Amino acid sequence: MPALRIGDLPLAAGGTLRGAEIAYETWGEPSEEAVLVCHALTGDAHIASAGGRPGWWDGIVGPGRAIDTQTRFVVASNVIGGCYGSSGPDARGRTPDGSAFPQIAVQDMVQAQLLLLRRLGVRRLRLVIGGSLGGLQALAWAKRQEIPARQVVAIGASDRLPALQVALCHAQHVALELGLSHGDGPGGMRAARAVAMATYRSDPHFAARFGRSPARQETGDRAYALETWLDHHGEQLAQRFSAHTYLLLSRAMAQFEWDREVRPGTRVDLIAIAGDWLFPPDGVEALHRLLRRQEIPGDLLMLETEMGHDAFLADQPALGDLLSDCLRRAEGARPSEACAL
Repeated sequence: MPALRIGDLPLAAGGTLRGAEIAYETWGEPSEEAVLVCHALTGDAHIASAGGRPGWWDGIVGPGRAIDTQTRFVVASNVIGGCYGSSGPDARGRTPDGSAFPQIAVQDMVQAQLLLLRRLGVRRLRLVIGGSLGGLQALAWAKRQEIPARQVVAIGASDRLPALQVALCHAQHVALELGLSHGDGPGGMRAARAVAMATYRSDPHFAARFGRSPARQETGDRAYALETWLDHHGEQLAQRFSAHTYLLLSRAMAQFEWDREVRPGTRVDLIAIAGDWLFPPDGVEALHRLLRRQEIPGDLLMLETEMGHDAFLADQPALGDLLSDCLRRAEGARPSEACAL
């Protein structure tokens, strides 16, 4: 995955990230107009298949998909502060010069993307889209003037986390901090991920898939199958991610507050997810009402699923159909007309 050195990056909270680099991937023919896809908390820029490696959004991005790489120039980057090629904290949580890695805000991720797009020759964005933390990035793009976005689609995201989720994020942060302070970053990550995964799925999903089914005997002292599932996801993340990065990006997500400022001419579409506990549909609906009162164009759509928040990853066929409808509306096409962006 290529990386570009974008230089010193002034940060929203003050200070500067020196010599910042951003890793990225592209699909389709380079163009002055692009589609920007923003990834979630522990994701990366590999959204669609390339080089024999599947992408995490293959059901949405690719030839003939809702975001058609045969007709659009598509760009995705790893967020600043991450651990997949963009500038992020090292194993000690530090920058290359040895200083503590600064706290990154969602606005800083967007500023780094802006600098990348300029280097790629992009002058305007047909669409900015993402789910969860990626949705927060998409919303932050709605106000940018330097490279205007015609349409923003935020999936499973709103203008801020509800108070309960801030509390649960704090519990994750405490687990991460304890792990790091005791020299066991992976252990802290496993604990934090268990809390996070509980918010990523819905109660109907957990009830249907696990209920109170007992764990297999070989899983030791775990009483329930759901516990072993949470352990599995925590172990997977600990093997591929950084505890410092997880803490940094989770804090950025918890601290995000969108001022609802939108550049004239930008359409803001919101996709709420049924059963979403992280960004509940009522909060997404409230944001939509505020935007409509401000006469900002855009629709509210509901992804009907039992998967909960993770449906933007785990239920891609349903999301692809809904997103195609969303893009039809933005293009002014009739519902019967096919529309791939």
